[in-house]
Amino acid sequence: MSKTITPPNQNTGNQLIRQSNNELLRIVCMFFIMFHHFIIHSIFPDVVHSDSALDTGTAVATLTEGFLYIGVNCFVLISGYYQIRLRWRSIFNIFLVCAFYGLIEYFFHLWHDNANIGMGVINYSILILSHGNWWFIHCYVILMLLSPILNAAIKQLPQKQLFYIIICLTICQVYFGYFWQIPLYDTSGYHFLQFVYLYVIGSYLRRYTRPEKRSRSKYFAVYAVCALIWGVLTCLGHKYDLTSFWWAFNYNNPILVIEAIAFFLLFQTFSFKSPVVNKLAVGTLAAYLLQDGVYSRSLWYDTAARLTATAIWPVKLLASLLFSVVFLIVVMYADQLRIRMTRPILDKISKLDKKYPLFDD
Repeated sequence: MSKTITPPNQNTGNQLIRQSNNELLRIVCMFFIMFHHFIIHSIFPDVVHSDSALDTGTAVATLTEGFLYIGVNCFVLISGYYQIRLRWRSIFNIFLVCAFYGLIEYFFHLWHDNANIGMGVINYSILILSHGNWWFIHCYVILMLLSPILNAAIKQLPQKQLFYIIICLTICQVYFGYFWQIPLYDTSGYHFLQFVYLYVIGSYLRRYTRPEKRSRSKYFAVYAVCALIWGVLTCLGHKYDLTSFWWAFNYNNPILVIEAIAFFLLFQTFSFKSPVVNKLAVGTLAAYLLQDGVYSRSLWYDTAARLTATAIWPVKLLASLLFSVVFLIVVMYADQLRIRMTRPILDKISKLDKKYPLFDD
């Protein structure tokens, strides 16, 4: 049986100490997601339309997307690296975060659209985890529920068998799902099966790899080359029909999977501690919930599109970047208020974990 490696951010006790490299990675990935959303939903919508004309601005924005469109995959790799511990506190934590911003979203809808209160108040509070409009949350909640099974299997399997399982999952996700688009499989990567796939990969990387500083250039090179390949092929897709093998914005695109792994490993070569980074990283989920809500998204995206309507493409791209940075920073700091409000509730919930634990470590 292969020897398990203790990662640099892990001690040998029962509690995993999170250094700031992966918390910074969360922030960077959420910035990527914010930037990506402002590009495709607002300022450069032609990026996602392969039948549209490819002007200079759209081409540059598409090449930029190649470096950004790994945020979600990296987030799930982080979850696999640390492994989810299904606890009463973790369940209520994600519920409270989503319900808090779900209600903000819903009451914004009532005010902005002059609507009457109805069943939406239930859907955006009590039923938020099943009735909210955030696909990432739906997939992540399923991953949380499956995590005890996945953790138990990963713990028992030797390295070779775990590697074979990753190969099998790659065949399912990439060969059957991505390349052949068989409906029975996950064809887009917007699915909990993609999360399971990346979770297992993240766990494997935690147990059996230890990236070194001297490998940084190698990981960055793989990340950059994959980003450029993705960008060039996606640009070509505007002129030629590449749909027989190229679905750019599918998360199970093999180029995006490799790119995300390389970028993730790049951050594992850093080791530092920053209380500010760790504190702000908690607010990254709030940024996603607020930016991509079914009602509020039109406010952000329409405003950004209107402000940049007459600008030249370099100004539009810079505006997308600035909107993303400002939005993310403001929400991460503002979310500290929500954290203070919900902490007493979560502290009481933690007593359930001591008295009625769901699963033992």
